[in-house]
Amino acid sequence: MTNFCLMVSRYSLTAWVGAAVLFVVTAVQEATSDQFDSPTLSNLALVRFPAYYLFGFVLIALALFFGCLARNHADVGRRRMRFCLILVALALLMMLADYFWIYSPMRDMLAVPTEARPARFVDLHQASKYVNAVQIGICLLAAAMLNWPGTSRSNQADG
Repeated sequence: MTNFCLMVSRYSLTAWVGAAVLFVVTAVQEATSDQFDSPTLSNLALVRFPAYYLFGFVLIALALFFGCLARNHADVGRRRMRFCLILVALALLMMLADYFWIYSPMRDMLAVPTEARPARFVDLHQASKYVNAVQIGICLLAAAMLNWPGTSRSNQADG
């Protein structure tokens, strides 16, 4: 059972890092191209970001939950697993804070396309970029540590 839990935790965390990077690359390409006007970019953000946060919450929460269930897995080691779980919990808290205190006010500003965006929007957007970059970086570090080959006796015997 712990093998399954470790696999789900590893997969969820790695999937989130890949999905988040793909999302960011796509969003940056759209924002920097001349194909879309400002109202269209606002609509794209309103459509895509809820899925981004939902997908992130689910995958990070799965990684944390199943990681906790696999916390005594011999392939990872207790100290490394504990550190990974702390990183994943921190990433989840950062995403929650970003969603409620940064993204939600931005969403409300984007929902009114006829009004000019307030100056606060730029500050919130910058904060969101930094918080998300750190959160994805933390998840990348945790995924690397969690996926690093173990040193258990079973691995040494198989090698």
